[in-house]
Amino acid sequence: MTVVYRDLEHGSKVAFMKGAPERVLDACTYDPQGEVLTDSAKVDILTLMDRFASQGLVNLFLFFS
Repeated sequence: MTVVYRDLEHGSKVAFMKGAPERVLDACTYDPQGEVLTDSAKVDILTLMDRFASQGLVNLFLFFS
């Protein structure tokens, strides 16, 4: 699910997206530090999420732009 918030005072827009890690990562190009999110980093993240899921944990990602 994606929602776009528009700041009427400043005219800026921010998009928020939540969902399954593999879907949200498809939309990501940068990490939280502003560095380019490489394919290798995405694989590492998904591997970690698979490990969490195998322990019965539910994974939900949040992305903003």
